[in-house]
Amino acid sequence: MNTYHVSDSLLRAKQLLGSYEAVGRVCGVSGKAVMKWVSTGRLPRTEYTGETAYADRISRATNGVVTREELRPHILDPLPPTQGGTSPQAQGPEREPA
Repeated sequence: MNTYHVSDSLLRAKQLLGSYEAVGRVCGVSGKAVMKWVSTGRLPRTEYTGETAYADRISRATNGVVTREELRPHILDPLPPTQGGTSPQAQGPEREPA
C-alpha cells in the first residue's frame, strides 16, 4: 500500500471540504482523528473490518473527486486472474469427484 497516496487523498478531501473538522463531520469523528489518519497514511481498523464506511462518506462529500479506491487501495485491488481468466470466487467451491 502506498501510504503517501492515502494521506495525499485525505489532504485533498480536507482542501475540498475546508478543514480537518469538516472531513471529520462527514465521518462523524473529530478533526483530530482525521489528522491522525493523515499522519498514519491510512483509515482506522474499523474501515477494513466493515464497521465503518469513511471512504464512502468522503467520496460522496467530495462528489467523487476523492475516491473510495484512493482511500482504501489495498482492500479494493482486484484479485489476480487464475488460468481461464476468472477469480477463484467466481468459479465457486471445488468439489470432490463422485
